[in-house]
Amino acid sequence: MGDTLPGDGHGSGRLEVPELEALGLDGLGAGIRPPRTAELDVVRAALHAPELTPAHERALSALEFAGFLGALAELVPEASQRLVVLGVPDRVRADFWADVGRKVRAYGDNGIREWLVTLLRGDVLQLGRLQFERAVGPQGRAVHIPELGPLTPELVDDSLEQARRFFADRAGFACTSWLLDPRLVALGGDSNIVRFQRRFELVAGVDSEGEDRDEGDADVAKFVFGVPLAQLDRRAVTPATALQRVVAEVWRSGRRWFAPTGVLRP
Repeated sequence: MGDTLPGDGHGSGRLEVPELEALGLDGLGAGIRPPRTAELDVVRAALHAPELTPAHERALSALEFAGFLGALAELVPEASQRLVVLGVPDRVRADFWADVGRKVRAYGDNGIREWLVTLLRGDVLQLGRLQFERAVGPQGRAVHIPELGPLTPELVDDSLEQARRFFADRAGFACTSWLLDPRLVALGGDSNIVRFQRRFELVAGVDSEGEDRDEGDADVAKFVFGVPLAQLDRRAVTPATALQRVVAEVWRSGRRWFAPTGVLRP
């Protein structure tokens, strides 16, 4: 592999291989290209803003996906300097930046752009098995679960302890996820998912009649079946795993999945 990938006469005209590798975006071929100047400006503005806003999200969504990915790669040096200022160690940066390429390969351009910029900015850090937002919200520090294999109690314990030591602010943790849907108890008490959700006290996301939040189905379609909800016939899915069977049973009953919020106190 050479030092650069040739461009098309726009922007810098090339993508540096080390920057592609830093984000796990090497090997995408035609799926990524050097950004045009306007594309680079949009992503740069989102990178350096105090926080991401709906205006940033709209601007990012209007970009061609290949150019958007190219802009992420081209901005790696600037993002690296941002993380130095924030005090994020290189070893931590390498772990959460790897999630960029992982998400692109898993989902394509399926609702991941804001998340990829969030990773580039260092707003979310990966510490062991889990990811944690740097800012503390009203319920605590938000926890995210990347697609990294089993969610064993030992790995979760280690990750939470790493977060407590790294942030050292005694904040509690909060998680908003379809993984906290109580109906997943059908997987059985020995399920890693069930053991994970038992750590959290639910505080939002389900009313007294058990109505579902709209985004739950979209999350389940994306993370369990790997496709956008619009491409999925919920009543006719063919499950291949125990988790998919539990999901399908709920859909076939005419119900929806939801993404409740749970808190884990310090």
